[in-house]
Amino acid sequence: MESAITREKALKFWHRIWKIRIIEQVNPDWIDLYHEILGLDSGLRQNDEQRN
Repeated sequence: MESAITREKALKFWHRIWKIRIIEQVNPDWIDLYHEILGLDSGLRQNDEQRN
């Protein structure tokens, strides 16, 4: 956990373009990973399923 906090503090001072590059290396489609990180369902909300 401490390494994550240290990483966040370092990233705080990065230029925006550097942050975007690192995100696109790991997640090029900009998929919302919130639910996956928390170990929840697929992350689709009920309204999202109805739109498709």
